[in-house]
Amino acid sequence: MTQARHYRRLCRYLYPVAVGIGHDALVIPVACNAGLAQNLVSVLAKTLRQAVDIKFTETVYVSYPNSDMSNSHELCIIFAKKSETMKTLLLLADGFETIEALAPIDVMTRAGIDILKVSISDSRRVVSSHGIVELDADMLLSQTDGITADAVILPGGFPGYANLAASAAAGDTVRRHFDKSRTVAAICGAPSVLAANGIALGRRITCHTSVRERMQGYIYQGGDVVQDGNLITGAGAGVCVAFSLAVLRAIAGDDAFRRVAAGMEVAV
Repeated sequence: MTQARHYRRLCRYLYPVAVGIGHDALVIPVACNAGLAQNLVSVLAKTLRQAVDIKFTETVYVSYPNSDMSNSHELCIIFAKKSETMKTLLLLADGFETIEALAPIDVMTRAGIDILKVSISDSRRVVSSHGIVELDADMLLSQTDGITADAVILPGGFPGYANLAASAAAGDTVRRHFDKSRTVAAICGAPSVLAANGIALGRRITCHTSVRERMQGYIYQGGDVVQDGNLITGAGAGVCVAFSLAVLRAIAGDDAFRRVAAGMEVAV
């Protein structure tokens, strides 16, 4: 077993023990010099960040320099209280762009964030624009009335985005989340769903060139990904990973963003 795997197993074991007895920190006495203690800190911090089901703040050690304890240190792992899992909604209509739907699923899953695939029709089976992929949604849009997610994500693709724009229920879901200051993210042709419902007027956006003329009332900034407050827009399929990482950063913060980006070999 590698050292990293050993520490990862150790951390996965220690966290529930700490929480189970009502503590958010554990102190581990170790008989070693300062250099080795610092190495343990570095390895543990790295493996904790890679364990998506563990929430923590930092790992530190305390040295006792007196003559009786000159070679002893206490390694202290400080955990944050585990919070309720974040949740995102991915709205799917027949004709969605394959990678614009799969990229957010991949990124959120890597981050340990629930992403619920939601069909806007009466069927859970949703087919991509080129017939490449058929997805089984987790639920129908009609079943999400009691759910307020951290983000709502709208993939593009034709006729997917047109089907989303034609759905009053989809528009209501997006508006409800936007009005509650939750993140709304739309890529490719999907920003036109916002325009069709008069949502986020006056915000800066980017979009696929094919729908740019439909975005009257918005400030077209262009570029790959644009964030204006709780609105994130992406230009198209070629930037779907950057778009998905921007959504992750908006709802989960810089640490989650950097960890997932590094795991995907994305330069940040």
